[in-house]
Amino acid sequence: MTPKQRVMACIQGRKTDKVPVHHLQFSGYAAGIITGRECFVGGAYVQWKAIHSLWNDPDSYPAFRKRCEVDAVAVARACGHDLLRLHYWAGAAAGPSRRLTTTTSFSATTPTDGGTNSPISPTLNC
Repeated sequence: MTPKQRVMACIQGRKTDKVPVHHLQFSGYAAGIITGRECFVGGAYVQWKAIHSLWNDPDSYPAFRKRCEVDAVAVARACGHDLLRLHYWAGAAAGPSRRLTTTTSFSATTPTDGGTNSPISPTLNC
C-alpha cells in the first residue's frame, strides 16, 4: 500500500498492510541527526527562528516557511511516515510584538486568539 492508501484505509476502518505512522514532532536536533543537516523543525527553536526572521528581515520569511516545509518532508520521508501535517511545522504565524533582547521577544499573538504573550527565546526553550 502507498502511504495515502494506508491512511485512507485506516480512516475508513479497512485493513492495512501495517499501522500508519505519524510522529507529531521531532526536535531539530534529532531531525538534524536523521537528515545529516540542520533542520527547521521542532517547537521552540523553529518559533524563535521564525520570529527572528520576521523581526530582522520580513522579506526572508517566505523562504523560511519553504525551508520548514522542505525539512519536514525530508524528515518524514527518512522515517517512513505515512502522514504529515505541514502547517504544524510552519513556524510563527505572526511577528514579534516587542523585542526584549537580541535573542528574546514577545509574540504578537494574544490569549483571545488562542496564542500567548510569552517570551520566545532559544535559550529559555519556551
